[in-house]
Order: sequence, then structure tokens, then C-alpha cells
Amino acid sequence: SCSSEFGVAFSGRRYCEFAEAFGTNGLGCTPEHEGGDPAQCLTVCGGDLQAPLEAIKTKIIGLLGSFCLSKPPACQIYDVENPEFRPCTADERLDPENFEPSIQIWMQCLKTVDQGGRCDEIIPRMQIDRSEWHVVPHSSCAGGYAIELESGRLWPAGAEIFVESIVEKRPSAGRSGRLWSLL
Repeated sequence: SCSSEFGVAFSGRRYCEFAEAFGTNGLGCTPEHEGGDPAQCLTVCGGDLQAPLEAIKTKIIGLLGSFCLSKPPACQIYDVENPEFRPCTADERLDPENFEPSIQIWMQCLKTVDQGGRCDEIIPRMQIDRSEWHVVPHSSCAGGYAIELESGRLWPAGAEIFVESIVEKRPSAGRSGRLWSLL
């Protein structure tokens, strides 16, 4: 237990167990639970809540700022000699940035809270610039990749997000091509 300008706190064993149930998405610890350094644990005992709140903010941004692709996007390289995109070579497929040209992300917010929606303001459908997100390999995603927002970026509350992606059609019977996939 501890006391600070915020009052007295007692052992939060059940809260720690609750946080641990979220696995890597949980926050907080006690040294006996993870063998961790007490300085690395989140606590309200210090009197300053900035560190715990910053940790929560960082975790939420990480969770809400990424999402899985259901199918692998097409890998494309812009060919300067023939001004168009061409499929990647095996080596070029190792760079996740080469998948970004085949993806477009759109956002809209059509109803404010006053209109029965969840948005603070109306945002017409707009494309999200590629500088605000990137593609990362992600083994637990069905498509093998995830979209992550750049650090500190969050979608507005209530916004609808649309991801459009060209996916590579698997060759069959001598045919090949590309398909668009709306996720």
C-alpha cells in the first residue's frame, strides 16, 4: 500500500491479474508478477499520474493505430524506364514499402454526436496520405501484413476507415493478373 496527495492505495492484486489477462496488450505489473523492476511498473503511488497516463496513451495508439490486411497486397515497383508499375522481384518483396503503392486508405465521418453519430465533426470521404501510414509484416494477420499509422497519429473518434488494395491473383491455368480488394 502507499499514500500520496491523491489518497491511500492498497494492493491491487486483482487489477494486476486483470491486466495480465490481456497478455501483451495489458498494462501494469508488480515485481512479483513479472520479476520486473519496480521503476518499470505503472503505479498511482508516485503522486504524478503523467507516466501511467502516457503509457496508456502509447498502448492505445499502438492498438488502434494498426490493423491487419486480410489478403497480401501486390508488391509493385515504379519502373522509370517504362513509366508504369511492374511486379516486384523476389528480392524487392523483402521491403514492405514496395507493397504500399498498391494500397489506398480512405476516411470519413458522416454523423456528429448531435446527429446520432459518434463524430465530433463531419469529415467528408478523404484519402489518407501515404506519409501517415506504412506497411509492416505481421505473422498473425491473414494477409501476412498490417497497416500501421505513423507514431502519434490516431483516427478521429467515430471515423469510418476504408482500405483498398490491389492483391496478386494467384496464377492458374496459365493466367495471371491483379484484383482490387476492399477490406
